[in-house]
Amino acid sequence: MYGSSFYKHGARERLQNCYFAAVVGAMIYLIPTYLLPIYIRMFILKIGSGAAAMTAVNIIDIILAVFVTEIFLVGFIRMLMNIQPLGESNARKCDYNLLLSGFTMRYGNTLKITFLKNLKIILWSLIMFIPTAVAAVAAFLLIDAEVIEHIVMMYGEVLTNPTNAGILELSKYINDNLPYLGIASLLYLGATAAASVPVIYKRFEYAAITYIVAEDPDVPCKRAFRMTKNIMHGFRMRYFLIGLSFILYFMLMGMVVAVYGSPVVMFLGQALLMPYMYMTYLEFYRQRKSVIDYNISTYGENAE
Repeated sequence: MYGSSFYKHGARERLQNCYFAAVVGAMIYLIPTYLLPIYIRMFILKIGSGAAAMTAVNIIDIILAVFVTEIFLVGFIRMLMNIQPLGESNARKCDYNLLLSGFTMRYGNTLKITFLKNLKIILWSLIMFIPTAVAAVAAFLLIDAEVIEHIVMMYGEVLTNPTNAGILELSKYINDNLPYLGIASLLYLGATAAASVPVIYKRFEYAAITYIVAEDPDVPCKRAFRMTKNIMHGFRMRYFLIGLSFILYFMLMGMVVAVYGSPVVMFLGQALLMPYMYMTYLEFYRQRKSVIDYNISTYGENAE
C-alpha cells in the first residue's frame, strides 16, 4: 500500500532541477486567480459600501472562480504533467505556454466539465442547510417570540458593552427560559456534522476531474465523471491523508501571514508550496490511473 511519503518522493524526483521554474509557473497562475481577485474586492469595497458592494464582490468571485480559476488550474496541472528534461545538463524546463492551455485547448469542454463538478458539489452542499432550517422552524414553533427578542437585545448589549454582570444576566435568562438549549445545540451540531459527510464524500469523489481534463482535454463529460469515481473508489481516505501531510506547511504559512498580514506574503507562500503539493496529487493520480488502465487492458472495458 502506498502512503503519502511514496507520492511525495515521486513528486520530489519529478521536480528535481526544475522546482523554482515550477514556482514561477505557480506565481503566473496565482496572479489572476489569487492576487487580482483580492485587489478587485478591496477596490470595490473602497468605492462602495453596504449590500450592493458585497453583492458585486460575490458576483465577481463566482465569475472568476467558474471562468478563470478552474481553467487556469487545469493549465497549471498540465504544465506539471509535461515537465521535460532540457539538454545534457539534466536541467528541466516548464512550458509556461501550457498555463493558458485551458483556454486554448477545448475551452468549452473544460468549462463544461469543471462547471458541472462545482455545480454538483454546490447542490450536495444544500443538504447542510437542512439542520438550520429544522432548527429555525423548531425555534419559531416552540420558543416565545418575546423570549427570542429579549435574548437578542441582551446579546447586543453584551457585545457593545461586555461586563461580567451582563454576561451572567444573559446566561441566567437563557437557563431560566431555554433550559434545553444546550442539548438542542449539541443535536444541531451533530446533525450539521452528519449533513457534511455526503458533501465531503462527493468532493473527494470528484477530486480527479481536474487531472483527467488536464491529461485529455477531449474527454467526454460522462466519461470524466465515471473515471474520477473509479480512480477515487476506495482511495478517498488516501487522498485525504495526502492533503493532511501538508498541514505543517499550511500552519507555518498561516503563522507567517499572521505576523506580516499581507496578501503578497500569502501569494509567495502558496507559490512555493503549490508545485510540491499538486505534483504529489499528480503522482497519486498517475498511480491510480495506471492501475485502472492495466485492469482495462487485462480484463476489458468493464473493469474500469
